[in-house]
Amino acid sequence: MKKFLIQHFKRFGFQLMGVSMILVSEINPGRSQIQESESVKSHNPAVLKLIYTINPSASESSLLDIILIPASGDSVAQRTQINPKEFTRLLSQFYSEVSSLRLLKTSNASSPSRRLYDILIGPLHEEIRNRNITTLLISANTGLQAVPFAALHDGDEWFGTQYSYSLTPSLSLMKQGQSASTGMTRGLLAGASQFDELAPLPMVPQEISQIGKIKAGKTYINENFTQDVLRSLSQKKDIDFVHLATHAEFLPGGPKKSKIYLGDGALSLNEFSQLRLAREENPIELFTLSACRTALGDRDSELGLAGLALQSGAKSAIGSLWYVDDIATSIYFIRFYRLLDRGLPKGEAMRQVRAEFANNQIELRGQSVYDRDGEILIDNLTPNQQRKLKSRFDHPFFWAAHIMLGLPW
Repeated sequence: MKKFLIQHFKRFGFQLMGVSMILVSEINPGRSQIQESESVKSHNPAVLKLIYTINPSASESSLLDIILIPASGDSVAQRTQINPKEFTRLLSQFYSEVSSLRLLKTSNASSPSRRLYDILIGPLHEEIRNRNITTLLISANTGLQAVPFAALHDGDEWFGTQYSYSLTPSLSLMKQGQSASTGMTRGLLAGASQFDELAPLPMVPQEISQIGKIKAGKTYINENFTQDVLRSLSQKKDIDFVHLATHAEFLPGGPKKSKIYLGDGALSLNEFSQLRLAREENPIELFTLSACRTALGDRDSELGLAGLALQSGAKSAIGSLWYVDDIATSIYFIRFYRLLDRGLPKGEAMRQVRAEFANNQIELRGQSVYDRDGEILIDNLTPNQQRKLKSRFDHPFFWAAHIMLGLPW
């Protein structure tokens, strides 16, 4: 198993002994906002392989294999037996608590957040700490792909504020030759805020506008966000990232049934099947779906729309695990792109945004919301929106839903 996984890791275009140095070199040395120690700290990667299987000889027990493959040094593995019914109940309770703003009681070692940390991360907790791992590519099989890992808690800190990470359903999705990002220079930014039969998304125009000020790219809002805009991605080789802010829907049946709502109707994810072939030699760096439940699918496609986007030719994709808050989501992604523009890798930028939410470093002043650097994220808020923002955003509901699939660097 170890030999097989290491061969996969090498095939991604990463040299096991040099990954940290490759990733550090991607940082823009001219950005004074990022301290040198922070840059180095952000780049000690490893693969964390989670294999969950029902024991065929004893249906009352399951096997969980946890394998850590660091950039240098030996791999380490741990196998544990768990009760599948109890494990399923615990996962369901955890998801319900996080996605419904219930108190997680992380001070209690028996809380779902703590217990699941002990099961999924705990067996190799000390190995990860002792090796100073900071960035994890989590390869999880069916049954574990919809876990909101960011909201796991070790008794001292959230997993998602401590580690930069991304998720992949299979190491084979990481195409041969894919390497650390060379940066994102030009994007396609599109969104819809008004719909015939769906709730409006009033923050979308401002979200697209603000991101457009941070990263260069073409912007399309409402009626200008058409099917032709997305179809054009196969021809526009200069586009290296895509950000879509709208409603989306994943239905059982895969790409043909899944929809992204545009300004002129909806588009099936099946339309993206040709995008992979068209962009095979020039993959999109990041495909972000700033929409609800885009990373939650069915039993056969657990990672939903974001997983389909990943399979359609993107190095990384971002989706969400539950119905996210409109205002918090816009704040999250504007801050995320601002950090990307400073040179932080994708996964580390997400970790820092999670930490800022969890530590209440997003501040409302009058009609505007400011980040911890004192820069405006969104403004011109209505009195109702201001009242909503007076409630703190530190609960994982607001920041743990967004997950990155594919490469975190």
